[in-house]
Amino acid sequence: MTSTLLPAPAPAVPDPLEPVRSALLAQASRDADAARAAARRDADEAVAAAREQAWVRTDRARGEGERDAEAVRVQQRARARRTARAVVLTAQREALEQARNQVRGAVLSWWDEPDLRPVVRDRLAVRAHRDLGPEAVVRDDPGGGVVAETADRRVRYLLTDLAEAVLDRLGSRLERVWEP
Repeated sequence: MTSTLLPAPAPAVPDPLEPVRSALLAQASRDADAARAAARRDADEAVAAAREQAWVRTDRARGEGERDAEAVRVQQRARARRTARAVVLTAQREALEQARNQVRGAVLSWWDEPDLRPVVRDRLAVRAHRDLGPEAVVRDDPGGGVVAETADRRVRYLLTDLAEAVLDRLGSRLERVWEP
């Protein structure tokens, strides 16, 4: 058998760039770690700043919301007061009108009372003569009252007009009914 010898492997020659390569890789690894750490710090700071800004904006928005809500409450209260006042004034006006109608009706009923009509007519005639003079001719008015005439004047003295005049004179006193 013939043997063939294989050449022995060549001794490994150290790579002259290996120390440089190792140093560069180590430096690159340290630089990457430092960059990651710096990026993490920057990210943490950005998140913290964003959270702080979010809190500030939330507080500002809450304050604005509370001010807006207070403004709405003030408007609603004012509107409620105006509505309540309108309801009270309407009720008062209706009550006064009802009282006026009752007074008018009561005064007109005097004209229909056989015992009162002559007394009321005489009083109205006295007033007509006082206003127009003794020469005034006085006759009954179908509306409840009298008409007085002279040569140049004609005046109606109606019970409803007299009731209105009295009610107008009482006006402010009638409205004081609602004062506390």
